[in-house]
Amino acid sequence: MKLFPEDVILIRSRAPMAFEKILFVRRDNIGDLVCTTPAIHAARERFPRATMGIVVNTYNADIIDTHPDLDEIYVLEKPKHAPERSKLPVLWENLKVFRRIRRQRYDVAIGCGGYTPTLARYTWFTGARLRIGYSRGNAGRLCYNAPFPESRQPEHEVVRVFKLLAPLGITGEPGDLFLPPEAAAACGFAEPGG
Repeated sequence: MKLFPEDVILIRSRAPMAFEKILFVRRDNIGDLVCTTPAIHAARERFPRATMGIVVNTYNADIIDTHPDLDEIYVLEKPKHAPERSKLPVLWENLKVFRRIRRQRYDVAIGCGGYTPTLARYTWFTGARLRIGYSRGNAGRLCYNAPFPESRQPEHEVVRVFKLLAPLGITGEPGDLFLPPEAAAACGFAEPGG
């Protein structure tokens, strides 16, 4: 992980227990969101008293709605998923969500997933003091002040997201995926033994 010198100072000056508000930004599909749950649980175990939030899309919010490690869920809508509405009102609603997030003054925002310009911007829009995410070359370095270079080796999404927790003092192997039973049923997954 390569950090800018001022970022190293920021991370060193904030002992891990100082993180009181942690936000995950996950704007991808349902499977990718489920792959983020081991990181969410590890952050909850490391910081049991922290406020833990997540930014998701309208089409995957139900999957995470009853996650026991989360305190706040912020839902955005992609304009392409609201064809009955014009783009401007959808963007305006999303802007209001980011205003609510910024008022919460999160200590950390983690852009979960590989580098995309949109994910980097969303993470930056949170206003969090420490913004962690993958970058590609110099792309993303303006939005993330703790950028991770994307690996050239293929990695499972669970592992890739879990690695982003290193600046929070969380390392090791990810735990199990979490999918609430009612969400699993809604997705068509059978219950064990069923």
